[in-house]
Amino acid sequence: MAPRRASESPFEELLLVLTDQPLWVSVAAAVVFLLAGWVPLPVAGGRPTQPIWDELRHGLALALTVLVILAGLVGVVKRLARRHLPIGYEGLGDIRDMKWQEFEKLVGEAYRRLGYTVAVTGGGGPDGGFDLDLRGKDGRTLVQCKQWRSFQVGVRETRELLGVLVHEGADRAVLITTGSFTPDALALARGEPIDLIDGNGLAKLIKEVRMAPQATVAPAPALSPTCPKCGNEMVRRIAPRGPDAGSAFWGCSTYPACTGTQRVA
Repeated sequence: MAPRRASESPFEELLLVLTDQPLWVSVAAAVVFLLAGWVPLPVAGGRPTQPIWDELRHGLALALTVLVILAGLVGVVKRLARRHLPIGYEGLGDIRDMKWQEFEKLVGEAYRRLGYTVAVTGGGGPDGGFDLDLRGKDGRTLVQCKQWRSFQVGVRETRELLGVLVHEGADRAVLITTGSFTPDALALARGEPIDLIDGNGLAKLIKEVRMAPQATVAPAPALSPTCPKCGNEMVRRIAPRGPDAGSAFWGCSTYPACTGTQRVA
């Protein structure tokens, strides 16, 4: 996750966004800039624009086009590099020894392999904001990663992420740590649309996605079972705690209104 500098201009932020989007988004932006540079401008008072202004407009449009295409190509290279991320780490100790940027990339790649579309948000540092923005069948999920080796994540961090969830209008949130959670944090999360995944659960999740084939798209809706309690569609989720922490299961899409679950076959 690349921290966003306060001095970045809106155009620099646009380029950062484009590196996390499919290449066609950059191509579409390039077409818009080209059209803006070459489509004749409305003539005011019947007087044509000076040739020098047309030349400047053409040059600016070409420069912007090249930049957004380069941003798209950088994104392609980044996504190819993600396929070679060290997701085969053997244990929690290896994950704890990572730099925090590598740790967040590892978590993002794990969710990609579960079929989510993952956007890196640039939360501003090792513990700022939310780090990953997931899109999947179960809606929008915000993920915050805390690579804490010796401290427990407590109520304050859990409550803050719940506040971000409400502010962003997302469907769920996931708080992941390489350490553990306090009993009060676990109690606060019960019944709320937030999953707490501790170090052991994270190691199990990494092991599961390492052994599974990589997913490129979310599972087809026809493959989703119906909830045995209410009959609504179920979505694939990851158990945040308990003996099955880190394992996939089917959960009702209307949770927390319905708590129906089912094992993944």
